Amino acid sequence: MSIPDKMEDSDDQVNSKSSNDGIKKKRKKGMIYLSTIPPFMNVTKITEIMSQYGKVGRVFLQPAPLKPGAAKKKKHSAHFTEGWVEFLSKRVAKEVAENLNNQQISSQKKSRYYDHIWNIKYLPSCHSEMSIPDKMEDSDDQVNSKSSNDGIKKKRKKGMIYLSTIPPFMNVTKITEIMSQYGKVGRVFLQPAPLKPGAAKKKKHSAHFTEGWVEFLSKRVAKEVAENLNNQQISSQKKSRYYDHIWNIKYLPRFKWIHLSERLEYERAVYKQRMRAEIAQVKREASNFAQNVEISEKLAKKKLKTPANVVLHYKQRKTNDEILKNKSSDTKEEDRTEFLSSLFG
Repeated sequence: MSIPDKMEDSDDQVNSKSSNDGIKKKRKKGMIYLSTIPPFMNVTKITEIMSQYGKVGRVFLQPAPLKPGAAKKKKHSAHFTEGWVEFLSKRVAKEVAENLNNQQISSQKKSRYYDHIWNIKYLPSCHSEMSIPDKMEDSDDQVNSKSSNDGIKKKRKKGMIYLSTIPPFMNVTKITEIMSQYGKVGRVFLQPAPLKPGAAKKKKHSAHFTEGWVEFLSKRVAKEVAENLNNQQISSQKKSRYYDHIWNIKYLPRFKWIHLSERLEYERAVYKQRMRAEIAQVKREASNFAQNVEISEKLAKKKLKTPANVVLHYKQRKTNDEILKNKSSDTKEEDRTEFLSSLFG
């Protein structure tokens, strides 16, 4: 059974009138799932092919994970692993899945898709919001999304990753450029390495960082980046500065940017307190040294005033033997004088 080049116009209409009561009835949409996507196939080409059979709504193709350090040089070089296509008619989606599954994509030998076949499955009783992943037409990049039930704006949770090491010559601009390949990046902060005493920043690119934090607007993207890039080579190009470096990434659950701000503020306060203590210690040492210098100068001046050849005599205390000897000599002299005075009157 072959599918016509174009479905009837009545089948492409979303709203059709009922023949009985004239009330407008909304036609149900259909969804198909593509389990494999051939190389060089993109959203535009899928939409162009599927539009031959009926009106196509939304199309989403899941990008293949990039290799560590690889960058998208050309737009057509992107590769996809799976995809979802939404038709405005449920019947058209069923017929496309039944008739194109396991069929050759293109019968032209010069076509890129000559050696590829369709792997299509119809998704019955499945709404488009449920079957298509979160990232549908850049919906994952939007921070605020409306709830389908009550229309209340729901804030999408952000995710944070921690980089324990930052290779030389890596800065905020380069980090943002690399991480933007996997999802929308919010804020980035890199902790500058402490400068050596007396060293000055001669060039801007010579700055070195010790650790960093990257905020993604999607929590899911942050988890995937941490899981896939951790312990992986930063760049696979031998001429790159980061060829010999690997990522050291950790996902921070329940961690927000305000926590990082509080930590940095606490570290600044601790650093200021430590600096005040060190300055006070240096001041005490300087004052003590100044006092010692002043005392040494006074002693030097006093030494200059006293003559050098003067011998100083110090009276020493007599010993007990010397005291007893002096007493015995005094008593003998007194006895002699008394005897002589008694003889001669």
